[in-house]
Parts: sequence; structure tokens; C-alpha cells
Amino acid sequence: MLTKERYMDIKQKHDRGVYIKDIAEEKGASAKTVSRALKRGGAPSGKRPGARTSAGSSMSFMVLAPNIFSPIPMNSVTDSTGAVTEPISSAGS
Repeated sequence: MLTKERYMDIKQKHDRGVYIKDIAEEKGASAKTVSRALKRGGAPSGKRPGARTSAGSSMSFMVLAPNIFSPIPMNSVTDSTGAVTEPISSAGS
């Protein structure tokens, strides 16, 4: 993990003109890690940006599905979701 002290050392070396790949080699890190730290302007905070927490999540939803175990009269019509739309009346009644 990149600490604040390590970041400060990387920043000082970069400000003096040392190449990123040379700094990375010396620190035992990848050039991409050093480049990101310099671009970010500090050591990583340890928190993912934009991550949702379970307590603060505003994304709540309910899945509606037909209850296949509920008794539906044999003389009813259902739509594509399985909801009863209208009962079929008997022809002779």
C-alpha cells in the first residue's frame, strides 16, 4: 500500500525530474501505480469513489411475480403476468 510518506518521496523525486519508471523500480511498484498517485495528488484514501453503502442505499425495489400457488378459478382469464383480468361467465347462465 502506498503511504503518505512514500507518496511524498515519489512526489519529490518526480519534481526533481526522475522518470516515473525509475521511481517505480526503486519503490518496487508498477509505473502505473506511481503515475496514478501523482495524478491523484496523494496516497489512496482506501475508499472506493461512488461506492454505495447498504444503509444509505436509495436503490430499493420490489420484484412482483405471480403467485403460482394461489388458487385461480378455472373459469377466469389471466394476462401475460398471470393476473386475473376477468372471470368467464358460463354460456348458459
